[in-house]
This record gives sequence, C-alpha cells and structure tokens, in this order.
Amino acid sequence: MVGLLSAATPAWAIDPFFTVTFGPDQSTEATGVRAAATFSFVDAGSFVDMTIMLSNLTGTTPPPLGSQPTASEFVALAFQLPSNISTVDLGAGANADLGYTPSSGSLFDIAVADADFSPFDSTAPRPPLDPYSLCITAGNDKGCTGGGNPGDGLNNATLGYSAGTFRLSAADVSGALAFRQAFFNYYQPLIPPTGDPAYIGPIAARFKAIEPGGRSDKLLAGTIGGGGQAPGDEVPGSVPFLGAAAAFGYSRKLRRRIGAHNPTP
Repeated sequence: MVGLLSAATPAWAIDPFFTVTFGPDQSTEATGVRAAATFSFVDAGSFVDMTIMLSNLTGTTPPPLGSQPTASEFVALAFQLPSNISTVDLGAGANADLGYTPSSGSLFDIAVADADFSPFDSTAPRPPLDPYSLCITAGNDKGCTGGGNPGDGLNNATLGYSAGTFRLSAADVSGALAFRQAFFNYYQPLIPPTGDPAYIGPIAARFKAIEPGGRSDKLLAGTIGGGGQAPGDEVPGSVPFLGAAAAFGYSRKLRRRIGAHNPTP
C-alpha cells in the first residue's frame, strides 16, 4: 500500500471522503437553489460507516445574492449504492434495517429504501434512476418524491449539517478508503442522450418552501470533488458542467487517473 500511495498521489486520493454539489443547471424548475453533500467513510470493525453532511448553499455567494431565492428548505437526498455494497441491519431502532443512525439533531432523521424520485426516472431525458437505493428525508417517510416536511429542512445558508450515518458492508471491498473509492468511481459524469448538460449520477436533492412563491424543486448533482478541504489537503477542482464531447473525454481521463492511483486495502 505504501508503494501505491506515492508522493505523486494527490492528498484527495487518500482521504476517505468526497463532495457532490447541486445547482441550477440540473434543476427541474430552475428556482436557483443550490446544495452540497459530503460523504465520509470510517472503519467500524469489519464494516464501514458512511456519514453524510448536507449544506443548503442557497443564499451564499456566488452567484449574486439578488438572483437567489429569499428562502428555501433542503428536505431530501436520494442516492444509489454501488451494486456490490449493501447496508448492515443494526438490529434495533428506527430504520435499523437500513443500517441508518440519525444525527443527534432533529432534521434529516428518516431513511427510506427503494425510493421513488420522479421525474428522474425512465420518462426523463436521462437514464432510468428510479427507484433509488436510499433516501434520507426531513420529518416524514414518504420517500423523496413527496417526502420532507418544509418545517424540518435546512434553511438558506445552513452548512455542514449531519444527516446521519449508514453502516455498510461488501464481500469484495474492505476498508474506508476502498469504500470511498467505490462510491467516487460510481458517481461520475453521465451524458443524457438528449445532449443536456452532464450530471453526476445517480444522486439527487429535493427542495421545498422556495420563496417567493412557495415552490419546490429537484436537482441532480452537477459536480464532484475530492472531498471537503482538510488541513494540508490539495483538492482539485470539481468536475464542471460540460458539453457532451468534453464531459465524456473528462470522464475517461478521470477514470484512468483514479484507476492509476486506486489503492488496495
């Protein structure tokens, strides 16, 4: 392992966390809301615990504050698990069968399996993403399409809120770093057949109580980066929204780079 993680390997490649962001380019309603989700991984015996930190970036800069909604609530996050990774039944507590432990706060405290999240399904101009493996919601268990109580979501400029932890296992993956690598490799730029902007799939966010107008919105992820900035880390720029040809080329280069530095447990 020491030989593989040489001095040429950037710090982000050996940190077991990454961040995806959501923005207007992949919104269903073009409300201007924005969000981020950071996935971090730590060893838990023979399993790995994955904690998700959420941020409502609406009302922060950039873009200009005057062009953003005056209020919004980030109420749900849906995502797929890589096919070789599953949750571990914790045996007791709400959502224990999904390996989910809510955060100590009162928000984002419910997990739902096999969650519907239209219109990100086979009828949308994107590959089928319905149902998602998991959805975490604020305040109710109606899944991601109808889930999330506006009064229990993350308000504008609420940053770094823990949405709880999932315990994970896999027969062919071992250790926090390897789990992080599996998710990072899975959440890569995808090109819709219609030529719409590239997106990071399969993961999506839901907003409610967007003002003015009391609107709602759903967004696919648009960028992925090497995680939050830890002291001394060198984190590369996120994957941008690109044209179809450019995004495809970037994805191939990124996969080759990850493959070249993919450490063994």
